[in-house]
Amino acid sequence: MRFRQESIVSAWACIVSASAGVAFAQENAPAPVPKSESSQQGEPLTLNQAMERAGLRAFGARIAEQSREAAEAKVSQARGAALPRLDADAQKIWFNDNVNKLAGISPQLPARVTTGALQVSQPIIGLGPLLLQIQAASLQADVARNDEATARKDARLQGAEAYIRAQKASQLVSIAEASLQVTENQTREAEALSRAGRLNKAESMRFELALADAKMQASQARITYELASVSLAEILGTPGAVYALETPADSRFEKQRPPLPELGAALKEAAEKRPESKNAAAGIQISEYYKLASNLDYLPSLNAFARYERNFEAKDAVFPAGSPAGKTYPKEDIQDTFSYGLQLKWSIWDWGTRWNRSSEYASNLQRARVQKEAVESGVRLDVTSAVLSLRGAVDTLETSKTSVRLAEEVFKLTKARFQQGQATTTDVISAERDQTRARGGLVNARGDVDIAWLKYQKSTGVSPETK
Repeated sequence: MRFRQESIVSAWACIVSASAGVAFAQENAPAPVPKSESSQQGEPLTLNQAMERAGLRAFGARIAEQSREAAEAKVSQARGAALPRLDADAQKIWFNDNVNKLAGISPQLPARVTTGALQVSQPIIGLGPLLLQIQAASLQADVARNDEATARKDARLQGAEAYIRAQKASQLVSIAEASLQVTENQTREAEALSRAGRLNKAESMRFELALADAKMQASQARITYELASVSLAEILGTPGAVYALETPADSRFEKQRPPLPELGAALKEAAEKRPESKNAAAGIQISEYYKLASNLDYLPSLNAFARYERNFEAKDAVFPAGSPAGKTYPKEDIQDTFSYGLQLKWSIWDWGTRWNRSSEYASNLQRARVQKEAVESGVRLDVTSAVLSLRGAVDTLETSKTSVRLAEEVFKLTKARFQQGQATTTDVISAERDQTRARGGLVNARGDVDIAWLKYQKSTGVSPETK
């Protein structure tokens, strides 16, 4: 029995030694990331380029752009309603002589009338509500601009998240393929030793099980990478495109090493810069304008007008008609009419329409005030979550670095103990899996800390940026 155990130990020492060139080539690097072939095909793409493209092409940003243009057009509409208005109208009227026998006979009742007119009108008392509507429309345009800026920030963050997810997936494919290669080499050596009678079947099957698991992990990693690549292309507005991604050894956060934010300072910055807070304040002011405009509806409207009209069917006329002493007026002197004046209109009873409209705007005003409180609360929660998430991501990154270092050291020591007959094949396989898992965890931690950093920037009202 002792001889058999020594033979197994010797056999596994040969396996580990044969595969050492592959298995331990990564020992001295904290977290090696071999480049996957699939991640190196296609157009080169950096993280900043992904953010720029997403900010321009993302659906949300493009929709917000159109909403902003529509809001700006409403400002011009409101301004136009307060300026003098020029109207042109034309009429052609036929009079039925079956109803009135004088139609077409009496100068006062011609057979037909053709007129054209130009009229200029300008609201006077009604100008107040129109000016308030201009102010409200201008604020709504500002809100739309802020919404567009927010949408572009959201799109930049979405582009960054999609890029980092694809980048992580690519690196995890490389790690899984490297692990698979190690396991394949060990399995081949085990099979050879088993055929030579130097290794029992149970020990050989352990590596076969490890190989099956490694193949499954590699397959899942490739599928995850393909899905991440498709998602990245869709978010960038380039469906079907394939990009070659960067494979840096360190995260952007590690390279730039920005100081961790203080929560109080972050909350203050967000209160000053977050467009949501500005929009909430603008919403209150807009509601106040509409409420005041609805109150002014109770006043009469007074319009000034000037009208120039021409009767194209006019004929020469004698006045007084039928009198021998009557004076003949040529049609050129009587076909045109110019009038001007004031028009006063006051709605006395409208079945409560104005009162209900005023009540509606009063409710909208109260709702806007509550919404402002809700927005401010949401901003505080968002900033707090972003700050804490960034701190947690940094802590996880440091822990992951330590885990990789320890896992590699454990693998190295387990190998040495196995060669001395003090560890089993299960210990070696487990140590190799722990090493692979730790390296994958470090890849995820590096991506997560960059995402957390970008989310923190956005939470304070700053456009997500990595320099």
